[in-house]
Amino acid sequence: MSKTPYYRLLSAFLALCYLHLGGCAANPTSSEAKADASTTNLYDQYMAEERAWAGLTTNTLAVRKNLDIVYSEGGKRGAPVLILLHGYYGDRNNWNRVAYQLQDRFHLIIPDLPGHGDSSVHPEADYTFAETSFVLSDFIDQLKIRRFNLAGHSMGGGIAIQWAMSRGKQIDRMILVDSAGKYPGNTSVIARQMMDGANPMRIAQPGDARRVLSMAMSLPPFVPHQVMNDFETKQLKRTAVYDEVMADMLARDKSLDVRFFNAALRLFKMPVLILWGDQDAIFSVDVTKQYMENLGEAKLVILEGVGHTPILEAPWPTAKAMASFLTE
Repeated sequence: MSKTPYYRLLSAFLALCYLHLGGCAANPTSSEAKADASTTNLYDQYMAEERAWAGLTTNTLAVRKNLDIVYSEGGKRGAPVLILLHGYYGDRNNWNRVAYQLQDRFHLIIPDLPGHGDSSVHPEADYTFAETSFVLSDFIDQLKIRRFNLAGHSMGGGIAIQWAMSRGKQIDRMILVDSAGKYPGNTSVIARQMMDGANPMRIAQPGDARRVLSMAMSLPPFVPHQVMNDFETKQLKRTAVYDEVMADMLARDKSLDVRFFNAALRLFKMPVLILWGDQDAIFSVDVTKQYMENLGEAKLVILEGVGHTPILEAPWPTAKAMASFLTE
């Protein structure tokens, strides 16, 4: 019997199904359909199918400084609110397969962060964690959300920590998935290269997307070739924006004293789940010790054989760990 995990088989099956749908759209019978198909991005179509499967709808909200935040919403109305933040180069769709597992227990809000996905770029090119947390505060205020659970992956985790520093009393529980932070104990070669000014995670030319995903994941899900190409095309259009995002993150890291970071963690009163892939090549699993030593009430879950992106590599175990923590 195959040892391939069930969720990996299902991921491959879904990808093949969506490729089939895209192939149908690429062979229309009318000239109008042909014109539409010529401009169809299969990645967008693929993600739209995933969102529908996960019970998510798409909405747009104008927030401070003329920013349009596009977000997915779904799950159970009246249930506890769970806000999910994606990472660098990511978008709200990174959470689709986790959302599918959580939709019957939580009211899900999943924004595209400024400069990412379908949200607008920041008019002042300010992608600092502090500014993004202000944008998100306005976002939830307009949605009239007073209390919520918060989860962030990678860059989204760093933003979640920043947000919790100013809005901690609104957060019932927080989940950090391979989160960005200030880590003197990080043994990652990739992180060291980024700090030295050479960003190996940069998507600047054709072929870079697969190279970057191979660094970010130990168990990358199957993605059809054309879908990956269309994803890369979207990313290449925003290379300059992602460069600004990375510059703001690196400037923050260089200026942030680890003692201040640890002191902030010690101030958090809400329970926190630290969820990490033991093969993370960007923020090594060793840094989880720093969280456990400084957080007041924390639970640690390590996913074996998983890299930096558990929400895509292992969505089923990730969702199971999150649901267990949020309902205990």
